[in-house]
Amino acid sequence: MAENVHALRPEMTDAEIGVLRECLSKAASLVEFGSGGSTLLAVCSPALKRIWSVESDADWIASLRGHPEVAHAERDGRLHFTHADIGRTGDYGTPLDKMAQARWPDYHQQVWRDPATTSADLVLVDGRFRVACALEALARCQPHTILLFHDFWNRTHYHPVLAFTDWLGSCDSLAILRRKTSIDQVKFEAVRRLHRMNPD
Repeated sequence: MAENVHALRPEMTDAEIGVLRECLSKAASLVEFGSGGSTLLAVCSPALKRIWSVESDADWIASLRGHPEVAHAERDGRLHFTHADIGRTGDYGTPLDKMAQARWPDYHQQVWRDPATTSADLVLVDGRFRVACALEALARCQPHTILLFHDFWNRTHYHPVLAFTDWLGSCDSLAILRRKTSIDQVKFEAVRRLHRMNPD
C-alpha cells in the first residue's frame, strides 16, 4: 500500500485525535474496526490492556506489523489483529469480490468469537460496514461501553444507529454514543439485517 506506516496518523482532525486519545486513556480494552493510525495510538496508550483490531486488508496488517510499537504489542499478547477475509479488497479495505459476499459479515462478526471482546469498554467504528459494526457492538458489549463512530455526522446513512444509542458528545464528525437502556428489539434486528451486507 502507498501509506507510509512509519508516519502513521489517524485520518481525523486534530480535535478528533485529541478526543480519541482521551477516550483511549480511560479505557481498559478496545475493539476497533479499521486498523491504522488509531491502532498505533491504542498500543501507545498504557491504560489499554487488550486491543482487538479488525481489518480486511491482509497486506495492510503486514505493513502495520512493521511498526515496532505495533509488533511489540502483538508479541506481548496485548494486541490481537482479526483479518476479516472478505475477498479481494480495494482502497480502504473496500470489498470488490461479489463472489465472496457470503463472507462479508465476517467483518463485523468474526472478532466477537473471542468471548473476551464482549468486555470491551470502548469500540471505535472507522472501517467498512460501519452501521453493521456499530449494531454488533451494541448487541454484544456491556451497557456502559462507549461507541466512537467516525465520519458520523456528515454521512446521514449512518444515522439509523441513533435510534438505539444515547448521544454523549461530538467532535467534528466523531460521535460519542452509548447503547440506550431500553431499545425496540424488533426494530433493532430489522435494521441489523438491513445493514449486514452494506460495506459503507
